[in-house]
Amino acid sequence: MRFKAKSVVFIGFVFIIFVFLLSGLVGCGQTQPNTAVGSPDGRRSVPLNEEKSSLTSVQMVDTKIGWACTQESILRTVDGGENWSDVTPQGQAGLSVSSIVCQDGQTVVLALAPESSPQIFVCRTTDGGQNWEKSEITIGSNKLGSSKLSFVDAKHGWLLAGYGASMGSELDELFQTTDGGTTWKLKASSSPTSKPATSLPFAGIKTGLVFVGNHKGWLTGFSHGDGIWLYTTADEGASWTPQNLAVPSGYQAEGGSASSNSPCFFQAQTGLLPVELRGQTPPALVFYHTQDGGESWQATAPVRSSQEPFRSFHTSIVDAEHAFVCDGYKLFYSADGMHSFTSVKPDIDLTKLSQLDFVSEQIGWGIIDGSLWKTIDGGYVWRQAANRSRSQTVIESSLDLNAAALKKRGDLAFTQQGLLYLLCGETGELKQLTNSGKAYYPYGHIPAGVVQRRNPDYVCSRQLAMDDWRRR
Repeated sequence: MRFKAKSVVFIGFVFIIFVFLLSGLVGCGQTQPNTAVGSPDGRRSVPLNEEKSSLTSVQMVDTKIGWACTQESILRTVDGGENWSDVTPQGQAGLSVSSIVCQDGQTVVLALAPESSPQIFVCRTTDGGQNWEKSEITIGSNKLGSSKLSFVDAKHGWLLAGYGASMGSELDELFQTTDGGTTWKLKASSSPTSKPATSLPFAGIKTGLVFVGNHKGWLTGFSHGDGIWLYTTADEGASWTPQNLAVPSGYQAEGGSASSNSPCFFQAQTGLLPVELRGQTPPALVFYHTQDGGESWQATAPVRSSQEPFRSFHTSIVDAEHAFVCDGYKLFYSADGMHSFTSVKPDIDLTKLSQLDFVSEQIGWGIIDGSLWKTIDGGYVWRQAANRSRSQTVIESSLDLNAAALKKRGDLAFTQQGLLYLLCGETGELKQLTNSGKAYYPYGHIPAGVVQRRNPDYVCSRQLAMDDWRRR
């Protein structure tokens, strides 16, 4: 009898659902969500305007999908950085992210560095952060200072663990995996007594590790010596030898004034290697180009800092022809393989820029003082990208649904993969209400040809929808 008494409410509720579905406002993917709001695994959305949630790094895969790190969390976006979902591995919240490598929009490997721990925790996801596989690397009494990851495919990867630096030298260990990170073995190590041609170099502060194929790799960095610091391996990292780079005419690299950074390869034979030259005024950055798989490198046009005092260089390589460089004042853009650069004056202060990440000639992101900014015109105009009032939850990300766009438009109930969801029109909050996998249609919204059962899993009225769903 009470169902009949509420028939008018049911009709209104059904009408709201019908309007939403016709308007195409809900884009539900086929991926089954792994968690509900308030679920015990501790995952939650993280507003990026919180001080503790300042971004430390961002890696965009394309114009929509990307990954980011804060001091406490791993975040993922599916809408170009407007909203972020917290996909921090369960039980790892609060651990510092030492390094991260993004293989695609679904696959990420990261190294976590617990303070004063004899292990490094390596976590890998292949489903956008819904599930993580974890492994440990024992480092004994060493205290991890930094780490660098490099993967060439789904199975083969390396991790360089640095245990502190002093006097231009650094103690390191190189670990290798051939099963996607499930197990790791020690491949090489450095010490004050290391032989330069048979192990990792002890002299030098390492800035990057990159492998191409299963055998060839490069270590970048700087030291107090002369020349550009660069080492290479051809035996999976077991032994390393220095590789000489010619300093461009008119520049110098004496006394530790040159620093090499991680090379970027686009094919097995083509790559770019950024090198900072600070031994002159103003300092400059030059990209070295290779077309023979790194056997030889040729310098391209140097980019000089535009003003004094010098701040720092930040680079973003789009492809073999296009790249951006920032000196803390301006952007410099190349469209001809780094043979020439055009100056770009942005409309914001770049003093506190810590990272650039462009995915095309026009679209890019930057982290400025811990906040994410975005440009769609090649760096002239920037706007703050992240939604400062709310972040996308794991549920929204898995359903490919932007709940914020539906706020103030009425309540919506829908099912996906046998699970029942409620979107509150007043607050924009999305709730997963069932876990049984047996909720097929909200009561009152029954497609033609489907016979309603005598005892459906769930029924609702609008008032019940605002509070909760009750099993009948």
